[in-house]
Amino acid sequence: MSPDWQSTMTRAEANNLLLPGRIARANLVPRHKELGFAAWRTDYGDEYDDARIAAFKAARAYATDIIATGLKKARNMILMGNTGCGKTHLAHAIIVNLAMMGFEIRRENYWTMTRNIRSTYGRGSQDDETESTILDLAGSIDVLLLDDLGPGALHGSRDKGATDHERRIARDIINMRDEAALPTIATINLKRGELETWFGETVAVSRFFHGAVEADLFGMPDMRDAENLKSKGE
Repeated sequence: MSPDWQSTMTRAEANNLLLPGRIARANLVPRHKELGFAAWRTDYGDEYDDARIAAFKAARAYATDIIATGLKKARNMILMGNTGCGKTHLAHAIIVNLAMMGFEIRRENYWTMTRNIRSTYGRGSQDDETESTILDLAGSIDVLLLDDLGPGALHGSRDKGATDHERRIARDIINMRDEAALPTIATINLKRGELETWFGETVAVSRFFHGAVEADLFGMPDMRDAENLKSKGE
């Protein structure tokens, strides 16, 4: 390709050309990769639809704001709710839309990432993947999705050492991204106060929540549960 290829293409054409690579590098959940805002359902009944509509509007506005104003003014976004309520769906819709507009994105399952970091200990400095390389990527990517941010007890681990390690990694990533003025999207199964308690009273807590957009989907059933759909007449 000619070195001046960008000057002969529109921005949209260049983004479309580079999009497959961005998506391939983003570590997205396969079942959510093709889902977008258009696939977000709000027909589960009045008991649930108001909260789902509010979360949808907040997520779409968040993506729109970043596209319009760029990263430097972008805030964090926190999607809270029980398992299966749609947090990861909306988070993927946001970052895929941003990738389509030229932003580099990455999704990390927080629990898996902390385990991967622990597994690098003792390998030696010649290993391609180290704690530093994992954290550097998480700290520098344009938009980071931390999926399932929270304590390991939620994922079957009750080891205090593991929990302390998870907490430190979360603080490191949040501080790195705050200093770089880069936005973080997080999905959590805890209420805000519970997550703050897990973090502890640190500067990272204040940085993470300051000005963040919050979407609360607690009270939603597991939308993937066939019995819940059946109870709605589907």
